[in-house]
Amino acid sequence: MEQSTTISVPAGTGYVHLLRVVIAGVAAGLDFPIDEIDDLRLAVDEASAHLLSAGAATGRITVRLTPNAEGLNVVAWGDRTDGEWPGAADQRSMSWYVLTTLTDDAEMERVDGHPAVRFTKRLAHREV
Repeated sequence: MEQSTTISVPAGTGYVHLLRVVIAGVAAGLDFPIDEIDDLRLAVDEASAHLLSAGAATGRITVRLTPNAEGLNVVAWGDRTDGEWPGAADQRSMSWYVLTTLTDDAEMERVDGHPAVRFTKRLAHREV
């Protein structure tokens, strides 16, 4: 079993680029094609935007990347523990639509009481 990589950044749009760099590095190490690495960069952008716009992250956003034999599992969560999650309109938002288009599976949940977005990107197995 591969080990997870976790990064936590201040909850602000100016720090999301750090999440993009980390997810790209992990995905490149798993031999994802460049277009799928770009999809993952955008997916982490959209997950962060979703958490920020919903007010789910006021201090920090944390992302855990867990590689497995099939690809990469990603969980991004905010630091709030109060409030409704997901909200009534969350799954109708543009950021959610983009996220579900870029990934193989996506869902909103809670991680230790914190609002979270979980998504998976599968690595297509290629014959050599």
